[in-house]
Amino acid sequence: MFEKILFPTDLTRVTNSLLFAVKEFREYGTKELVIVHAIEHDPETLVEAGVDMDNFITKLRSKAEQKLEEIKKELEAYFKVSAIVVPTTNVAETISTVANEVNASLLVFGSKGKKAAIMGSTAENLVRISKVPSLVVRTKPEYGTGYYETLFKNLFNKVLVACFDGCDGKSLKIAKNGREILLLHVAELDAVLESKVEKEKLIHPLVPIPRVTEILSEYWMDAKDKLDKIKNELENEGKNVKIIIRFGSPETEIGKAATSEGASLIIVTAEKLGHMDLVVRNSEAPVLILK
Repeated sequence: MFEKILFPTDLTRVTNSLLFAVKEFREYGTKELVIVHAIEHDPETLVEAGVDMDNFITKLRSKAEQKLEEIKKELEAYFKVSAIVVPTTNVAETISTVANEVNASLLVFGSKGKKAAIMGSTAENLVRISKVPSLVVRTKPEYGTGYYETLFKNLFNKVLVACFDGCDGKSLKIAKNGREILLLHVAELDAVLESKVEKEKLIHPLVPIPRVTEILSEYWMDAKDKLDKIKNELENEGKNVKIIIRFGSPETEIGKAATSEGASLIIVTAEKLGHMDLVVRNSEAPVLILK
């Protein structure tokens, strides 16, 4: 399923705790792990400070390579492991480029929290620009590798698939590995009403919107009918499936539904939803973003 994983690391304790737990992916068919450490630097700042840039980068590269060699030795019991150290002025772009060059089937990295300021700019940019499927995991500094090992072991216990105009085939193919599948459709209330009610009646503050309950009920039934067809197909394959329909913002409701249902993994197709970074920020469960 995920034959070659690329894992970017800043070599901090928190990130490496997540990295060592990736060994659990051998159960999902992973055979090769590529570890990338990007040395971010600002050439202009270094020159202005009178720093010998080549010597500066050489020293940082040497230290990083020593640490990565130790990590490789521990993980080589599980995969074929390679490590890349690359100087860069843009970490996210470099990681995305390397992922394409090595033909990675999955990019795994951590995010730091809900608020934009603490999500981490590199993680946020990777979510936006990566062309490789990405698994984004909420990191928890207070926990060690054991926490992430358990998270990855149970990754396919209960899989939530975000369905928009139907459910994406790529998402369903991966979700079929789950013990239980949750099919979630989130409809934005304004979009539903705009498709059914004349614009003038929507924007006039003194005119009640006609047939609101009826419109939403009709939409809910239509959405359920579509998901029921997918549910029946999956159940015919022996899968345990539940349908969830919500009204609201997909960027927030996906995470809320995953939390309330105890989902172990969220699968979202990037082309179906614009603000993937918001989904990641609002989700406690790991988010698998398909491209």
